[in-house]
Amino acid sequence: MAPIIWKDRWAFITGPTSGIGKEFARQLAARGSHLILVARREDRLRELAADLEQRYQIRTEVLVADLADRQSIDRIVRDLRQREIRVEHLINNAGFGYLSTIAQSDSNQVSDMIEVNCSAVTALVHAFLPAMLERRSGGILTVASTVGFFPMPYMAAYAASKAYAKSFMVALGEELRGSGVRSLALCPGRVPTEFEVAAGFEESRPWLPGQLTAEETARLGIVQYERGRSLYISGFANLALTFLARLLPAVWMAKIVGNGVKSSLGSSAADGKMS
Repeated sequence: MAPIIWKDRWAFITGPTSGIGKEFARQLAARGSHLILVARREDRLRELAADLEQRYQIRTEVLVADLADRQSIDRIVRDLRQREIRVEHLINNAGFGYLSTIAQSDSNQVSDMIEVNCSAVTALVHAFLPAMLERRSGGILTVASTVGFFPMPYMAAYAASKAYAKSFMVALGEELRGSGVRSLALCPGRVPTEFEVAAGFEESRPWLPGQLTAEETARLGIVQYERGRSLYISGFANLALTFLARLLPAVWMAKIVGNGVKSSLGSSAADGKMS
C-alpha cells in the first residue's frame, strides 16, 4: 500500500473537542493535514480550529452537528460536496458511553448512543468511501474499544455498540483489500478523558499499569493506520485482556467484568444508584 501523504489533504474528524479526538486533530495538523472538525460544542471547536491554524498553518472547517441526528449528517455531507471539499481520511472518533443497569437506563439516551456509536459511523463510511475507492487512496479509522470483545454489565449497550464498530471495520478492511483504501478499527482500553466523567464513573478511578494516554493512543492509531492494519489493540495490557476474552466463555467474562465495574463505582454501586 502506498505511503500516506497527509500534507494539504483533508481529514474529517468527529468528536475532536477533547481526549483522543483532540489528539488526532493536533497530530494530523502537525503532519500538515487540513481538518474538518465535527462536534456539538461550537465554542470548543472554534477555539481548537484557531489554535491549530495558527500553530501549523493549515486550513480548518468547523461543522457543528449532533451525530445522533441523521439529518445533521446528511447536511454535512451535502455541504462538503457543494463546496468540493474532498475528504481523504475519515476519523470516526465521536462516541459516548452510559453507565447504568439496563432496567434503570434512559431509553432515549441509549438510542442516541447507538446512533452516534453505530449509525453515524456507518452513514459517514457510506458517504465518503465510494470517492476514496474511485481515487484508490485515503481511508477510514474508527475508534472502537477493547470492550467490543466481551459483554460489559452496567454498560451493556455501549459494549455492544463498540462490538459493532469493531466488526464493521474489520469486515470492511477485508472488502478493501487491494483497493488502495485503508480501514482500521482502533481498540483502546481505558484512556483517562472526559468520557469517564460523562459516562458516570467517579473521577478517582486509579491509573492502571500500562495504561495509555490520549496522546499515545492517537499516535499509535495513526502509525497503525499508515501501516495498513485493519485491527489494532493499543497497549499490551489491553491485548492480554482481549486474548483472555477469546479464551473464556462469554458468561464468565460478563461476571468478571461486571464485578470489576461495580468495584470502580464506589458508593453509587453500593446504593444501587447508577444513572
